[in-house]
Amino acid sequence: MIYLVISLVINILISLVIIYVMLKRKIPRTEFVNNYYLILFCLLLITVIPLELIRISFKIPNYIIFEIPILVFVFLFFTLTNNLTLIKLADFVYKSLHGYTLHSYVIDTNVLVDNRFIELLKSGLVSGEIIIPGFVIDEIVYMADHKNQEKRERGKIALKNINKIIELSKGVGNYVLRIKKIKSPSLKNIPNDQKLITYTKMINGILITEDTNLYELAKARDVKCVLFSEVVSNINPPIYIDDIIIVKPLRKGEKNNQLVGFYSDNSMVVVNFNKSNDIEQYIGKNVKAKVKYILSKPNNRIIFTEYQDILDYNFEYEE
Repeated sequence: MIYLVISLVINILISLVIIYVMLKRKIPRTEFVNNYYLILFCLLLITVIPLELIRISFKIPNYIIFEIPILVFVFLFFTLTNNLTLIKLADFVYKSLHGYTLHSYVIDTNVLVDNRFIELLKSGLVSGEIIIPGFVIDEIVYMADHKNQEKRERGKIALKNINKIIELSKGVGNYVLRIKKIKSPSLKNIPNDQKLITYTKMINGILITEDTNLYELAKARDVKCVLFSEVVSNINPPIYIDDIIIVKPLRKGEKNNQLVGFYSDNSMVVVNFNKSNDIEQYIGKNVKAKVKYILSKPNNRIIFTEYQDILDYNFEYEE
């Protein structure tokens, strides 16, 4: 059995070297876990096969019937141990090497609709791993194809922001982007909010959302969660009374002479018209509106405006 012990010792030493090298290169935690499993499997094969050939060459008694269960046990111990254990090990080694932990942030759909998230990434204050789960992408695509114009517009904004995030990750951004199709039995047949909480807990990550109910639920389940609106409350684009802003109305408001749209920071904009007839013609078109009143709310604000003019060109608001 001595060569089996040697095999395991070699595996442990090489595994420690791999952990060191991968984390020294600042490989994201979830990527580290995925690669580590594959490497560990290869290590077991690479070390056992040569040692088995040595056993045959030197006519060492055949203990292979005992080796297989032991090797299977060792492999399962490493690979089937909760990801949390391996991620915590990665965090410990990473912090020892770099002095800080490289966090994994799981992004909710409502954050991707908010253009302020792009500004936050541009600032370089976010470092680590930005994870957009596949089921969030599916929800956004569903929104972008929705019959409801408001939902369709918000879905399109989210898709544009995802493209911006991808571009930023190649240059200015201080983060690694992961768009992941997650396959896990624990995530099947449950609502997206539950998926976000379960997945975030699986990877010991931090959930970023604008949904206060989801935030409270995550906290109740001991999942790290950040309410995005609190983080960016100080980076709302400054708007003052009598400012002229550009908005694209998406639907009718509560009153007959009102249309409703959204500003670049996802603030609701109510556009008041002097007339109530034929204002539907402005839905989906960019209009100039004068700010008359701003209602501040805990998570956002509502901007009340008066219609000024329609733009004669296709304007897209760019951050």
